[in-house]
Amino acid sequence: MIIKKQTLFTVGKVMVAIVLIYFLFKGINGNEIISTFRQADPTSIILGSLIICASILIFQSLKLHILLNNEIRCKFSFSLRMIMISLFYNNLLPSSVGGDLVKMFYIKQEKTFSWNKLIIFVSLEKLTGILALLSMGAIYFAIKPEIISQIKFNNNWANTNNPYVYIVSAILLICLIVLFLKYQKKLISFVNNRIVIPFREIAVWRVLFIIGISVLFHLSRMVVIYFLVESFGQTIDLFNIVFVIVATALMSSLPISIGAIGVRENTLAYSLAIFGISNISGVSVALFYRLLFVFYGEACIF
Repeated sequence: MIIKKQTLFTVGKVMVAIVLIYFLFKGINGNEIISTFRQADPTSIILGSLIICASILIFQSLKLHILLNNEIRCKFSFSLRMIMISLFYNNLLPSSVGGDLVKMFYIKQEKTFSWNKLIIFVSLEKLTGILALLSMGAIYFAIKPEIISQIKFNNNWANTNNPYVYIVSAILLICLIVLFLKYQKKLISFVNNRIVIPFREIAVWRVLFIIGISVLFHLSRMVVIYFLVESFGQTIDLFNIVFVIVATALMSSLPISIGAIGVRENTLAYSLAIFGISNISGVSVALFYRLLFVFYGEACIF
């Protein structure tokens, strides 16, 4: 019996998620996390929860609305409904793009769109978000280039003296090089079809406006992280959360885990540790941040 490649990829993603979750909780007492949650400031948690809800529904819906109205006239309520459907299925399906596929299906069912146009719009939706992140990251490092030399590790798993960090990094680098050499033609074709062509299909002002909306969305996520950190009794410079958000979002976009499980949490906790946030508080923030997205995703079905 021949096992399908997709099945192998899914199994591989599940294994990666399990390993990453193991490293996330390694050396952490579960009672400490429960105690941290119990002692959290409810006001900060409520504010953070409301902000992330509003930012998802407003900014993400507005991005899709602008893209759709490049071709057809539709109401904002339609774009909002499509985002809610996408958010729900992103938490339900074992794929980081599962919600996008379902969203495309629903749009095609209700509007006169070709599959090629839908793929282009979804690609633009993703690309503008990445461009916004890269722009924010470039500004951050331009203002604070010394951050690289000031990195400090306050938890046991984020320790550069650990030889496993170098071994895993070397293996990942070798795998990336091998994959690039093997699939460079497909990569060039992918870049042309998903990046070059999509940007030719939409007016420049729309692209810039969507990038601006993406920046606002990520800024709102910064405020949410800030409130969560404060709620767990820690402090962090709001500007430094730019680094946290950029690193977390870019790593979470890698298709190496089911729904970015483990990837998002480890990157978020690791990034917070760089700025002096304790291990237990960083993990608590990462877990609550995940719970917020799961809660709003499942709530969207209603």
